[in-house]
Amino acid sequence: MEKVMLGFTRRETGVLIFLIVTFIIGFCIWVYRQRWEPIPEIVYDNKGSIKTENFHQEEKIVVSLNRGSKEDFERLEGIGTVVAERIVRYRKDHGGFKRIEELMEVRGIGKKKFQKIKPYIILN
Repeated sequence: MEKVMLGFTRRETGVLIFLIVTFIIGFCIWVYRQRWEPIPEIVYDNKGSIKTENFHQEEKIVVSLNRGSKEDFERLEGIGTVVAERIVRYRKDHGGFKRIEELMEVRGIGKKKFQKIKPYIILN
């Protein structure tokens, strides 16, 4: 067997070059995805919700505290039918929310749940 480069045979050198090129291409794809993710398209619906759709992510929803429906609140993680009804009732009884933090005054929403859903709620 003839040694070609760094003590590798011609076949071993070919496999090594193939692996290096494959790694470089994979790394370039990874860098591209990290830096140039597509900007999410924002779609407004008539219920006061903003739907955000991204090519690489599942659909995320942002709900307006003062305009969202019971069904919109139910789509938030950890919010069931009863708590969603309480949010809508609180909003009606108090003339709307003045601050996002006011949501913690609704029974069933403590600090932990509030922190979990805070990125997905807006005031108006």
